[in-house]
Amino acid sequence: MKFPGKMTAAIAMTICLIAPAVGAQETKSDSIRVSRIEFCAEIEDRECKEKQSLFTNTVTRIFCFTHIEGAKEKTSVTHKWYLEDKLLAEVPLKVGSISWRTKSSKAISPEWTGKWRVEVVSADGKLLTSKEFVIEKGE
Repeated sequence: MKFPGKMTAAIAMTICLIAPAVGAQETKSDSIRVSRIEFCAEIEDRECKEKQSLFTNTVTRIFCFTHIEGAKEKTSVTHKWYLEDKLLAEVPLKVGSISWRTKSSKAISPEWTGKWRVEVVSADGKLLTSKEFVIEKGE
């Protein structure tokens, strides 16, 4: 089917105007970032009481506190807890404003010594940050 010259130009102009807008769309993870990530064994007043990166295996629970900034709409992040490279837990957490503090925790068994990490992943699967801590055998 042939279109008159003016019709073809109008279609081409529309495509040129729409295409850059489609390519420029922001994903949710483009607008959010982790401004702070901390580990502790105790929470007080919705903050880590004492920030740590080294624990003994006498600890029974570890908290991962994160401060998420830049969310332009309600979204979520996931804390992925790893011992060495084995994924032990995934905790989805809501993010409800442009500046949002949230936390997850992991119960710890005495035999779970070694290098741990928590990855913070956006709702669309993008790794936002990762931080490590260590659990050593206590005396």
